[in-house]
Amino acid sequence: MSKKVTWKTIFPIIGDVIISPWNILIGGLLISKLNFRMASLSILFGYIILGLIFYFYGRLGFKYSKKTSELIEPIFGKKGTKYIFSIILALGQIGWFALITEIGGSSIAGILGLSNFVGIIIFAAGMYFMAIMSLYKLGIVKAFITISSLCLILYLIVQNFNSIDFIEIWNDTNKSGNMLWGVSVIVSSLISFSTVTPDFFSQLKSNRDTVLTIIWGLFIPGIIITILGSIFFFRKTSLSFDVLIGASFLSMFGHIFNIITNTDASIAIYTPGNRLEYIFNIPFKYSVLIATCIGTILSLIGITERLESWLMFLSSIFPIIISITCVYYFTSKKNVNHSSLIVSLLSIILLSLSFIFPIYIILWIGLLFIGIIYYLYIKYINQ
Repeated sequence: MSKKVTWKTIFPIIGDVIISPWNILIGGLLISKLNFRMASLSILFGYIILGLIFYFYGRLGFKYSKKTSELIEPIFGKKGTKYIFSIILALGQIGWFALITEIGGSSIAGILGLSNFVGIIIFAAGMYFMAIMSLYKLGIVKAFITISSLCLILYLIVQNFNSIDFIEIWNDTNKSGNMLWGVSVIVSSLISFSTVTPDFFSQLKSNRDTVLTIIWGLFIPGIIITILGSIFFFRKTSLSFDVLIGASFLSMFGHIFNIITNTDASIAIYTPGNRLEYIFNIPFKYSVLIATCIGTILSLIGITERLESWLMFLSSIFPIIISITCVYYFTSKKNVNHSSLIVSLLSIILLSLSFIFPIYIILWIGLLFIGIIYYLYIKYINQ
């Protein structure tokens, strides 16, 4: 058994995921359809819900001292866990790799005076070699990423401060979108990461450590960074990081910070590389290459401009894993036969519905309605 740690060890890992340029983009997406007050409330309620998901689902890792794959194996079955779940996680990580690569690639293009197409290719190639050499594991690389993230946030504040009118932002009432949509965007943005939180919480010493990890690693930095994103993108017409970095003589520093910060794309591509290596029984360097190529194509077609569609895809799959796992472990009846079949059917149904209903309906169907159906199945039908 691995040595147990306190919240002080785990919360920086969670925080490193949250304090990221893509989370600033999430704030930008919110402010594009909601006024600032509604966006802020959406962020607050969204992170409260994410905190509850982290606590009730992620804490299962602490409670049972099991990682994610061990927790879901009784539900999906051994083959379902190794293949279906692996493919789902791989797709989720490849998508985030694409998003991060597009952001980092645009900064390379800005520094070298190249097209975004070439910048993305260069950045993706660098992340590929970084992943296969496992350079992201080096403490110095992690330190650079953390420092650069903070420097990038500071740079964006300085760069955009003079153009920010806080009174105008606060009094803006021109946008009156659906706040439920806003909450759904926040929850969906971290729903794929939420599914692997038992991996981290299984290492914690106490229940108190799980609570403090959620507060300091998720709740506080998440609210701050996303609200900053909504402020930065207020009155911006394009959901692009180049718009925030600007074209002043200091923009070089912004691009450099952005590139270093987004080298965590190597982490996002390392995981699907491992899973594809197992599924297809091919050398690791080729499995990472396949994942990199898929992610790069998504970057080149502009995944940041299709951010809501990407969140819709995440909302159609990952909530099922969370809700069904919670129901399974919070009910007294755990000897469920052939449950992987019903899980697969429910997943297909929800994925099909994602082509019909908006994100704020799909997410809650996955988190609540599917969980209720599964509860009724294991209580009354499965004997």
